[in-house]
Amino acid sequence: MKCAISASQTGIEYSMIDARDTVVRSSARNRQTNSTVKSPPSSAPGFQCRRSPAKPMPRSQTQAASAASASTDRRPAPKTGPMPPLVTLITTWLKASMVAKVTSPAAPARSMDDLRCIPPLDTRGAAPSSGSDRRLWHLGAISGSLEQRVPGSKRLPPAHDPVPMIPICAFDIFADGTSRPLSDPDAPRTGAYRWIHCDLNAPGVTDWLDATLPETAAEALQQVETRPRAVGNSGGLVLAFRGLNLNAGQSPEDMVAIRIWASDTLIVTARIRRIYAAEEMRAQVEAQNAPPNPAAFLAALLENLTDRIEDNGVALEDRLDALEDVLFVDDTDPVCETLPELRRGAIRLSRFLAPQANALHALLDHRLPVLDDEAREDIGEIANRAQRAVEELNAVRERLAALSDHLDMRQNARLSRNSYALSVVAAVFLPMGFLTGLFGVNVAGMPGTENPMAFVWLTLASLGMGGAVWLVLRLLKLY
Repeated sequence: MKCAISASQTGIEYSMIDARDTVVRSSARNRQTNSTVKSPPSSAPGFQCRRSPAKPMPRSQTQAASAASASTDRRPAPKTGPMPPLVTLITTWLKASMVAKVTSPAAPARSMDDLRCIPPLDTRGAAPSSGSDRRLWHLGAISGSLEQRVPGSKRLPPAHDPVPMIPICAFDIFADGTSRPLSDPDAPRTGAYRWIHCDLNAPGVTDWLDATLPETAAEALQQVETRPRAVGNSGGLVLAFRGLNLNAGQSPEDMVAIRIWASDTLIVTARIRRIYAAEEMRAQVEAQNAPPNPAAFLAALLENLTDRIEDNGVALEDRLDALEDVLFVDDTDPVCETLPELRRGAIRLSRFLAPQANALHALLDHRLPVLDDEAREDIGEIANRAQRAVEELNAVRERLAALSDHLDMRQNARLSRNSYALSVVAAVFLPMGFLTGLFGVNVAGMPGTENPMAFVWLTLASLGMGGAVWLVLRLLKLY
């Protein structure tokens, strides 16, 4: 295929030269040699270009070019004839699909990176009217549509409009403890640090976390199931802790999680279910009594969580004391649902309290950012309280296990005593049953059948035998 390119001051014009002779010559050679057609040598000109006025190349020059091309091939040119339908179809397709890009001297050079910036065809409306811009517009549309479909392409599909994130609360907190509420969490910070409390179920929260926080921190805050932990990441702290579930109609032992990202200027807390420790911090901040820095804020939040856990542990011990009084002092059986309920609650609490105490102790590491020495002292005291709560919970579990064992032993003893009483009664009535069975046979020769006092004597004999068995059991201390 050959192309003659003519240039003018206003732009570049393209003219396609008929390549029918070359294609027919190759087709005839295939039929004659019955072999594969070889590609023309790399030195053969694929395009023949010249500067000329804006008009097509004459037919005579086209024939001359064809003859020159034929002379490079050292085989005799076959006679040309009418083109086969398949060759005509291929030639037409090649002409229609050829795209040549030549930059005009008046137009600035543009790279493929410029074309990648042009959106696809259906997002830009009508094409420009000028020739150079129109060609680039179409090439950009093709490039964009292809990159959107090729796996691994750097071009991303057009992003949807992000949903604005509406937090539960957001404050700019100043060093003197005062605060200013925010309606836009992305507004410029004016205080010493910013606290944003959000609900992971709200729309736009996950996108905002991905765009604002480091990747690891954003993923940690979006986890549905969490375990108490404290790690440093990207100059900040990634924390996950648990608090009592004090929501209406729910069990306190079904602990709820709060996820925290803390840096020197930003604290982000996220939750799925309402947690009252964060609500207390919100009330404190709204009352203009906020902690002066992020380290003090974290210490206050962790103290709120631990206070409620300790209060629940005290209430659990009180219920256990009342249960022991009923069992040991009053010598009555407690309600059958009380003991299993307490044991289930203790097991649920121990699942998270032990890891939480370990996470609080991990915050005492001086290599972690954000925290200062004063905050570490406060957190150290909180960690000791949490560890004491874990130990008290373990003691409660052991006491509950002892109560359960005691109830089982009492039940077994009661069952054994009742079985023994039934055995004694059976032993007393065994000879009486034998005697009545013996005299109950209906055969000839039974004594006393004609004596009117025979029944009285039989009854007295049965009672005497039962009394004799009872005396024997008493003497042997078997009853």
